[in-house]
Amino acid sequence: SELRMKDLTNPLAGIARHHQIPEGEFKQLFDTIQREPIGHLAGGTHREGVDFFNVYYGVERHQPNAAIGSSE
Repeated sequence: SELRMKDLTNPLAGIARHHQIPEGEFKQLFDTIQREPIGHLAGGTHREGVDFFNVYYGVERHQPNAAIGSSE
């Protein structure tokens, strides 16, 4: 997708509050990554019953390499 981290500002701020991340800490990090492309979101309940949420960002699209598998 063409989404950037800033497109998820409100949901991510809510998740940070839920996980009791201080607002200042969230804002300090988020200000540095808000223009990064979104990579992958994962969340749920850990096998020990603790809920979690992971955000991966900064992914880049790579063009296929035509030379792979060639004899050159």
